[in-house]
Amino acid sequence: MEGYISPPHEYLYFPPRPPTTVPPIDMEELRILVDTDILVYDTVENSPKHLEASALLDDADRIYLASVVMHEFIWLALRRLGLSVDVVKNKVAEYFNDARFFYVCENSEIFIEAMELLTDDGAPPTKINDYLLLVFAKRLGVALATYDPELREAAQRLGVKVYPP
Repeated sequence: MEGYISPPHEYLYFPPRPPTTVPPIDMEELRILVDTDILVYDTVENSPKHLEASALLDDADRIYLASVVMHEFIWLALRRLGLSVDVVKNKVAEYFNDARFFYVCENSEIFIEAMELLTDDGAPPTKINDYLLLVFAKRLGVALATYDPELREAAQRLGVKVYPP
């Protein structure tokens, strides 16, 4: 072929690696479903758990955001925290523009299973959003990230790993 120049890598020689005596590190991927409080602490920089919540999100390999969490977060940020729409919009965009974040929506099966778990646990109906998260965590096979002590306890009863430890 006229004018063809072979790529330089064809001329490079890489000797085989010597055998290593260090066993490979078995790094399990950190996959979490986040509760609203994690997002609030991540957003409010002078909050007591800001650094821990931010580090947890930074360290996670895959982060699931349930639609109910996004609704709660936006409402809390605008109404309770008094943040501007621009600040909240930028924070939401930050999450959705990060390839590690996956948005998950409830369907009829999730709602039914959450109500069954709520009833089985004898929890009040006001805790339905927490039970939606528990169903998501179980179905996705991921840990739940929350600071809510009641939700943490329910997750542990159901065998769902909880972060931060």
